[in-house]
Amino acid sequence: MYKLFMCTVVCLLMFVSCSEKIVEPVAQPAPSAAAMSKPTFPADWVGNWIGELGIYRGTQLLQSIPMEMTISAPDSTGRLDWKTSYKGDRPVDKPYNLLTIDKALGRYLVDENNSIKIETFLFDNKLVSWYEVQGTIIMASHELRGEELVFEILAGSDKPASVTGNTVVKGDSIPAVTTWPINVMQRGILTRKK
Repeated sequence: MYKLFMCTVVCLLMFVSCSEKIVEPVAQPAPSAAAMSKPTFPADWVGNWIGELGIYRGTQLLQSIPMEMTISAPDSTGRLDWKTSYKGDRPVDKPYNLLTIDKALGRYLVDENNSIKIETFLFDNKLVSWYEVQGTIIMASHELRGEELVFEILAGSDKPASVTGNTVVKGDSIPAVTTWPINVMQRGILTRKK
């Protein structure tokens, strides 16, 4: 009797799983205004941007420097001029070029015009590079947020702050995890110059 009952249950389950299912469409929310007005890179980034660069160690603001960023429209090859100027006691101009490597994959190259070329990647609306120079690891990003262009640098030593894991816990092999210190953050919040 039990075998007959189980056979019937299995047959019913097979029948139900093979039958065509009618799925009611789920109402999708309307796209938000932010999603509809998502900036296009680099077209919406072009212009002169001004603001203040804050330099932080932990929660402490060490220094604030006026800065300006000028981004040109790209030429036919996808190359554009990108100049960053710091207007503090010792003014510094950094004239770079941004070269398009593969727009579909979001791959670009910052050419510092002094033999240094830095691979740069576009994720959604954030342009990011990550590199090491003279024992310092640097992550630089630029992001257009509404009417503001946010420039940020995180930097720290390439000497590990800690290495944890690299053991076995309850029979599971735990990989080594290395963390690096972040010693300084620079953040510039820029608005388009009228």
